Amino acid sequence: MLSQNTTRRMQLALACFLLAAAAALMIWGRGTARMVAMVAIMGSVGLVRTSRPQSSAEVAVAPPKEPIRWHVGALLVAAVICSHWYLNYAARHNYTNALPVYLYAASVGALIWWATGFFSKWSK
Repeated sequence: MLSQNTTRRMQLALACFLLAAAAALMIWGRGTARMVAMVAIMGSVGLVRTSRPQSSAEVAVAPPKEPIRWHVGALLVAAVICSHWYLNYAARHNYTNALPVYLYAASVGALIWWATGFFSKWSK
């Protein structure tokens, strides 16, 4: 029988392998391969979550301070505003590359991810 630490390490190693495979599929894959990569990323996240200790008695970690959450939100809102300006600037100058589009999409995605976590903690 494997010890609990060995099981956790094996789960984390498998999660890292899945994440590396997903990154390779996202970079070099096309079509269905990218969907498989997204499933691998979700599997990796699930493995990391199950490998974490279940009780707070196992690991004593101080919870982060609440104002940090607000500062992160303010920075993400500023990033969305700046990337939106850059997107409009690039649109006026005929989009010489796709960076503004991806930058805006990433900043909006990060803000939505932060807001989802913030409101889920706030609603408890």
